[in-house]
Amino acid sequence: MHRPPPNPNPNPSRHFGGSDLTKPTEDGDLVQDALQQMTGQRTVPNIFIGKKHIGGNSDLEAQNPKDLEKLLRAAGALEQ
Repeated sequence: MHRPPPNPNPNPSRHFGGSDLTKPTEDGDLVQDALQQMTGQRTVPNIFIGKKHIGGNSDLEAQNPKDLEKLLRAAGALEQ
């Protein structure tokens, strides 16, 4: 299974990571198959904030900025 790179963030409660599925990897198809089962979406980007699935880039752009800010704060990506 493809794992994101080590978290450079020293605060373990604030984990930010990702996987680049645009480059061929040994298990890229397995990851995309799992994403398809979890989200109904196989394409990338496949965006999550916290444990909430947002969708692709157009879905992210369609988010209300205030709602997006709330999600990012709840995920610890922005200071309270």
